[in-house]
Amino acid sequence: MIGLGPATRLWATLTVAFFVSLITVTMVFPVWKYGFLHWEDSAYVTENPVVAGGLTLTSFKAALTTAPEANWMPFTWLAMAAQTDLAGPPPHAFLFRFTSLILHAFAGLLLWLLLAGQRPDWRWAAIIATATFLIHPQRVESVAWVSSQKDLWATLWILAAALCYSQTWTERPNISTPNATVPWRIFAGLFFALSLLSKPSGVSAPLLILVVESARGIPWKTALKRTVPFFGLSIAVVLISWRMNTTQEMLFDPSSISLLDRMTRALAIVSHHVATFLAPASLAPELVQPVPAWPWVTGGIAIILGILAALLTPKLRPVALPLFCWLILLVPISGIIPSPMVFTSDRMHHLPSLALSFAIAALFHQITTISRHPFSTVVGVVVCAVPIAVWSSLSHKQSFIWKDDETLFRHIVTHYPHHALAHVNLGVLALSKNDTATARQQFIRAATQGDRPLFSAWNNLLILQMKENDFQSAVATAQGLTVAFPKRAESWYLLGSTHRAHQDLEAALEAFQKADLLRPDSLMILNAMSHCLTQLNRAEEAAQIQSRIPAHLRQ
Repeated sequence: MIGLGPATRLWATLTVAFFVSLITVTMVFPVWKYGFLHWEDSAYVTENPVVAGGLTLTSFKAALTTAPEANWMPFTWLAMAAQTDLAGPPPHAFLFRFTSLILHAFAGLLLWLLLAGQRPDWRWAAIIATATFLIHPQRVESVAWVSSQKDLWATLWILAAALCYSQTWTERPNISTPNATVPWRIFAGLFFALSLLSKPSGVSAPLLILVVESARGIPWKTALKRTVPFFGLSIAVVLISWRMNTTQEMLFDPSSISLLDRMTRALAIVSHHVATFLAPASLAPELVQPVPAWPWVTGGIAIILGILAALLTPKLRPVALPLFCWLILLVPISGIIPSPMVFTSDRMHHLPSLALSFAIAALFHQITTISRHPFSTVVGVVVCAVPIAVWSSLSHKQSFIWKDDETLFRHIVTHYPHHALAHVNLGVLALSKNDTATARQQFIRAATQGDRPLFSAWNNLLILQMKENDFQSAVATAQGLTVAFPKRAESWYLLGSTHRAHQDLEAALEAFQKADLLRPDSLMILNAMSHCLTQLNRAEEAAQIQSRIPAHLRQ
């Protein structure tokens, strides 16, 4: 750490380590006693064969060669499998939640070391920025939700990489002269690779290295050249991840989302993130805004223009550059990349918030140094302590909503009544209690009043209607499914299955044929068509369909 003597550095590190651990534990203390959520925790942990069986040769191979839940992140899967082994199968929620808490605390310590090591006079600025990162309510989701542990691992490793990288160059007048620290470079590359293997969305994390270099006064062109190996690793992981996910079916038609729509969504998410950072009330996971309101879009434009203007002002550039990198880090989750929705989930902002921490530290330093008064830093710390205390209280309160699935989703629909995903999950919970009336009501709300088209809403409603032998309503629901998702073969297959259950074989065959056009290699669809044709006494056509099925798979 630049500017700190060995003894001072040791005591400062121990003090901050205690500080970050205390506030982190205080922030989310209630989550220790909570169990797994059914929502995604089952798919990620308890019912995931890569994790639930512990760390074995089979799980190691599966983590490297498969992409459970459409996520190629082998390190995270193996780390979760190791946590299963530590407590003994089956997985225990306490150990997973304790691990998440420790990861977040260590990330805070590394962030403080990284910030305080930039300049000798950044020590208090580093503490303020680190405290904000640790206790802000936007961090609760990543810490309290086991399925979001991938964000914590990715953040920890990128911070370790940046910290190692910061040791590879001296502060000599000739800043391009490398220090003889090849091991630091190797460790930086290793930690960055682990970050990418923890969550591929960290591919834009080399921008954080640029921020570190900029904070030390290194020209951005020189810094950019030094980060080429990191960007090379990012490209490699993007290609591998894309290859692993090629078997995943496209759930929407990208051409249905115009460039203008994607741009407006991106602008909305920028202003939304700033708003929830400043006033983090009523936060909810998976908050979606399919049609951005123009005030949000206008706010996003104003924020981006303000950052660009600050970049052109030399005195504001130390603050503006981290903010600009923060904007770039938001790109993968901003909606510019084709997606049927814009996620404003707090966990997705975990990594971008690191760049925001640098901006906070730079801003605190600039404000406290404008005045030459010896107590300006003390006044700045006292002023910043007020919002930090408020955020800490809100974080503690926010952690209670992660008690169980029902508490979480009732919290969501209380603040966002049209949240389709929450209504679907409440419907599933109602079904588990044999409350079919409530389940039907929740599924209908999700399908007809939800904030976005959600396949599972229509599918669950259809299944419920079929179980109740309400074929007339089931046909109407299946038809609505094909209207909402015309490009998905499953929509037409379900419509065909509904017609066949209602003994309307001609209508069933027509629906299966449309499904076949979308998925000509589906054995399920081919068998359904063959059975319909056989029942309609069209044996020749049924034989033609059967010929498309491998002999050992024919029914």
